[in-house]
Amino acid sequence: SKDIVDALRAERPLKDPKLEGLRLFVTAVMKKMGRADQRDLDAFYKAGYSKAHVMEVVLGVSRGTIGNYINHIAQPELDKAFEPHRIELGKGKPDARGSRVA
Repeated sequence: SKDIVDALRAERPLKDPKLEGLRLFVTAVMKKMGRADQRDLDAFYKAGYSKAHVMEVVLGVSRGTIGNYINHIAQPELDKAFEPHRIELGKGKPDARGSRVA
């Protein structure tokens, strides 16, 4: 739903406890570069997820990471249909070419 998408983009907690558990675990995997600790895993399992779901999260995060790397290098144009949903992430520091990186 739009409410869930808006909350995820704003990094706000989700109302549904199970989805919030997923959001927190995905965030932990991403921020810790795959080094989720036992507390992260225990909270994920307590929210109703399994070891198989852990692997699905890792697969999803890795797929997104590879896609981002490719897009950063190839710099494809965003399809017009998706323009209303564009997200500008951080301004970051300029890279060697002077481009801003997040």
